[in-house]
Amino acid sequence: MATMAELIQLKTRIRNAANKTAHLYMINRPRTRNPQLPYTVQGARNSNAIATAFIDLFVMHLDKVTNDEDETVPYDINLDSDEYIQYIDSGAVTNASVINDQIVNPNVTRLQALDDNFFKTIWAYAVKVQFDGEELIFYRKYSNGKILSRSTFDAITLRNGVFSAIDEDVFQIDPSVDAFLYNNEITILHMTNFERIFGYEDLYEAAAQSALQEIAATHNFVDIATLSGFVSTDSRKKKKLAAIQRNNLIPNMGFRQIQSTIINYNLQITIDVNNERFEISKENALRFLKALNDDYLQSEATATRYEATSKRRS
Repeated sequence: MATMAELIQLKTRIRNAANKTAHLYMINRPRTRNPQLPYTVQGARNSNAIATAFIDLFVMHLDKVTNDEDETVPYDINLDSDEYIQYIDSGAVTNASVINDQIVNPNVTRLQALDDNFFKTIWAYAVKVQFDGEELIFYRKYSNGKILSRSTFDAITLRNGVFSAIDEDVFQIDPSVDAFLYNNEITILHMTNFERIFGYEDLYEAAAQSALQEIAATHNFVDIATLSGFVSTDSRKKKKLAAIQRNNLIPNMGFRQIQSTIINYNLQITIDVNNERFEISKENALRFLKALNDDYLQSEATATRYEATSKRRS
């Protein structure tokens, strides 16, 4: 379990380590998917200066986390906020072993060139930090928007007093950390990117389709085709449906219960009382799913109603 005290201790150990280094790894997601190996990893050689910069970057993020003193909590699909530092056993993370086993393999494939195929399939990168006999791995989701292309004016270089276009595409490191692995536990600093790196969105896609089918078979309070259309293009709605299915709420959340939540929390969803239907729009679809997931609470102390973005269920 990651605690704030443990994160402070980790930061201190890295900062004071007599021997430390870092190595960069590229995580690729091939366009032709292989269920047995959905990700491939390539090791990259980097200079000592780059290694030091990676270590400083990671320590800087630990500084920020520990200074903010955010609460550390176990990973939960119901959490819909980056206000918390979440943690999860790496064995429970989909695809974690696929990626990490390649990183720790001394015979990992070595990156030779930043060619077109590399830039088309790069998904994320990881950095293995070694310090006084210990090691950790941190991860960052990547996007093609971070690539500086030789065919544009994204970057030019000054040579002998003359500005010139760069000769080849440049891989740009992002000064952010999304998650890190230490002692078989992954600490999550950016929930959405963590889920994207390890392929949770694929799981949410399947769970969302299953949940929509269950809603259609169990209830008639919403136009399922309209709701499906809004869900199909929104990963956040897919995750909410996955949470609804996980929480086993569909059989129990009937028209009256959802109607009560919509009225009490002023969710601005039109209700057809006569036909017991809810009119879903692009603007209110997520609010409807949150009502279905029982995401709204009332404080017993103040009677204040609020959305429970950090709600946890046993």
